Amino acid sequence: MPLMQTPEPPVAQEADDVLPESAVQTAPSPSESAVVVTPAPAATPPVRKTTTNGKNGAGANYPRRLTITFRRSGDVERDKFRLREIYDLVCDPRGRDSFYIRIVNNGRTAELAFPNDGCTINDRLLGELKKHFKLDVNVE
Repeated sequence: MPLMQTPEPPVAQEADDVLPESAVQTAPSPSESAVVVTPAPAATPPVRKTTTNGKNGAGANYPRRLTITFRRSGDVERDKFRLREIYDLVCDPRGRDSFYIRIVNNGRTAELAFPNDGCTINDRLLGELKKHFKLDVNVE
C-alpha cells in the first residue's frame, strides 16, 4: 500500500518578502529628518446631479422616486400588455432613480415596487408616460 504524503505547513515569510519595498517604513535615525508619506485617498467619482427638467445642474437630490398611477381597464390581457410596455419604457435607460406602479381598481389600491430595477427620470420619460399611456406620474 503506498504511503500518503502530508502537505507541509506554510512557512511564514519575512515582511521584506511579503510587502513591496515602498510600503515598508523604517524608523529614521536621530540625525535624519523624519518624513512620513501617506498614500493619497482614492478619488471619488463626481456625483451626477439632475434637475427635474432633465438638464445637469446643482440642487437636485439623488436618487429620486417615480410614482406611476395605473388605472385598470377591466380587460386583464390588455392591462398586462400595458404594464409590460410601461415597465420596458421606464427601465430604458437604467439609472439610479427608483420607481413603483400604483394600481387602482374600484377604489382599491395595490403597489408594485421594483427595488432591483433602476430608471432615469427625465422629461422624455415623463412626457411619454403622460401622453402615450395617459398616466398620472409624480416625482418625489
